[in-house]
This record gives sequence, structure tokens and C-alpha cells, in this order.
Amino acid sequence: MNSYIEYTVKAGIALTVFYLFYWLLLRKDTHFYLNRFILLFSVIISLVIPSIRFAPVAIPGVLENMPSLVIDFNAAESSAMAPRSAQASVSSAGLNFWNILFTIYIIGAAIVFFRLIYQAIFLHAVTRLSKKVEYEGYTIVYMNNEMVPFSYFNRIFIPAGNADEFSFESIIAHEKSHLTQGHYIDLFIVEIMTVLQWFNPVMWFYEKSVKEVHEYLADDAVLQSGSHQGRYQALLVNQAIGGPVFILTNQFNQSLIKKRIMMMKKMKTSRLAKFKGLLILPLVAGLLLAFAN
Repeated sequence: MNSYIEYTVKAGIALTVFYLFYWLLLRKDTHFYLNRFILLFSVIISLVIPSIRFAPVAIPGVLENMPSLVIDFNAAESSAMAPRSAQASVSSAGLNFWNILFTIYIIGAAIVFFRLIYQAIFLHAVTRLSKKVEYEGYTIVYMNNEMVPFSYFNRIFIPAGNADEFSFESIIAHEKSHLTQGHYIDLFIVEIMTVLQWFNPVMWFYEKSVKEVHEYLADDAVLQSGSHQGRYQALLVNQAIGGPVFILTNQFNQSLIKKRIMMMKKMKTSRLAKFKGLLILPLVAGLLLAFAN
């Protein structure tokens, strides 16, 4: 149990380090594919790094004096001068503490996991109760209420109300880009990590940032297809209506509208800025050394 808690805390530390790197250096860039890769790479590598054990080769004058990050979750041993009864009392208290902590962790993870299950069941129910039409290899689900459009696997959910041709085509193009680029896979990975790291506030920032990058990519795909930028931005504002926010889906989210419009108008980041992404490699190496035996 203690080893799993140690692994989880180290994964949380790695997640925090990588997210700070993204937030400080990359989040304002228009290299959306790079940002998507960095965010997903950070989540996956944070699961891997704490499980790697190796003894670093000593380099004279370098590694001997390099402090390593040591996290000891074993119950603290009392002094040899203390009575045995006191030692037993300390060990029992430490064991009870970690048992309680682990129980709280499992309960929190279960709540987040069942939250995901509920979302999936709800989307399945909406699909069954709505009109469905096959369109260019995708299933369009015409919802009976005024929810904002969103996509999930090979399904595009849009309100059943009438819309002009430009709005319909732009919404479909936006949601198709989410599907063709496999954004739901990213969200699935992030949500699984959120179950494991539900206590870590940084993980919720990851979820927000991944969804933002997805929206930027989808907007860029719509504009690259020839849609008029001004009309498309007006559509975003019109679609900014109240509605439930689905975890496992992409959608026109009101909180993102301003950022998305600003990103459309922003001057493209220079290609040389892509090389900033390589700076994540020294971070990976540093964490490997910090967590090494």
C-alpha cells in the first residue's frame, strides 16, 4: 500500500512539473498540434517515470553531490532507546494513518470513476431517445432539447431546432474535426488519469488545457476549410448558451468562446518556437534522476 501511495505522489509531482512547463512556455503559442502532443506526453510519461528504477552511474564531481528526491512512506521507527510498547504504539498509529489515507483515496477515485460511467450512460440514453441520421460516415443525433452541439466517438450531437445552412455546415465541420483527429482518445486518457489523480488540482488543469487545445484545433480546421472567420465567430457567440458540460465530449463551451476568438485573431507563432518543446526532455531526465534508487 505504501509503495502505491509513493508511486502516486511521485506521479503527481511529475504532472505538476510538466504542466508548469506547458503553462509557462507553450500555452500561448499557436502550434496547437505540438501543445496537444506535449500535454498527452506529459500525462503518459508521468505514469511511467515513477515506476523506473535504476542506479545512476557516478560522475566525479556531479552525481555524488546531487541531492535526490526521497519520499519515505514507511512508518517512522522510534529510537532504539524507546520502550517496545512505545515502538508498537508508533507503528500502529502510522499504519492506521496510511490505511485511512488509502481508504479516502479509493473512495475519491471511485466517485470520479462512477461520474464517468454516469456520463457514458447519459449519452447512450440521449442517443436512444433522439432521431439519428447517417451523414458522411458519421451518425448525427438530433437532440430534443437545446443542448450545445458536441461529439462523442463517431456521433455528432446537435439540437433538433432549425438552423441556417452555414450554421449547420460549420457545426458539423467543427465536430467532424474533433472526431477525425481522435480528440476523444485524448479525453479518455486524461479522464483515466483524473481518476488516479483526483486529489491533484493540476490534473483538472490538464483536462481544461486539453479541451482548450482541442477547440483551437477544431476552429483552425473549420477556417482552413474556407469558412468566413467573422460569421464563424458570430456562430460561436450564438452557440454560447447554457447547457450541461459533458466530460467525455467536445462542445461549444461558453467559457472558451473568448479565448477561441482571440486565438483565431492572434498572429501565428514562429516555427522556431516549436523547439521550445524539446526542453521537456531535460525535465524527463531530471525527474528520472530525482526518483532513481
